[in-house]
Amino acid sequence: MFTTLVSLILVSSCSKISSPEDQCISSTRYEALLSSNFEDFDQNPETGWRALPDCYSDIAELIIAYIARNRSELTEDQILILQWHAGQDFALDGNYKSAIEWMEKCFRSGEYYHDVSWNLYVQGTLAFLRKDASTLEKSFVALDALDKSEEGKQTWPGTEFSSNPNTGILSNLMDCMDEPYSIAYSCPYYRATSDKPE
Repeated sequence: MFTTLVSLILVSSCSKISSPEDQCISSTRYEALLSSNFEDFDQNPETGWRALPDCYSDIAELIIAYIARNRSELTEDQILILQWHAGQDFALDGNYKSAIEWMEKCFRSGEYYHDVSWNLYVQGTLAFLRKDASTLEKSFVALDALDKSEEGKQTWPGTEFSSNPNTGILSNLMDCMDEPYSIAYSCPYYRATSDKPE
């Protein structure tokens, strides 16, 4: 499904089952999420993990548990995007080691625009987590050029986006290279709000 190619993430989370005071989500809700279909679990901002509170490590573990339970019913593309979202939540939590481990699973093998552009986005994000500014910049430049190709220009009009949002995210990561991923992901917004006088 085309929407799975876009890695927009609503920062929210869930829980492994623990003591009641530590839970981000009840055990009943946790089980309901694991039993939901892919669209409701991952793509719907009102029903899945995106609607939950901000406990990033726990949501990553929830997504991993969802993959394990539902793998036989998921497509390869759905598994890939779930792995990516698990990696993103580990990164938001500051656990770059686990983030890299899961994001490295997310490269595509195809040669079409969607595959190549996605791989450049993955490559650039991994470079940010590794503090490899040179590779991050090269990934952004290559993705920006690809977006300006005829295939790139024909991809985004008519969708909910006017241009490839992942290119903008790599730009954000470059602009806030010294910040944690949780800030750099939305760098212009962070800069705009943090620079306002109190």
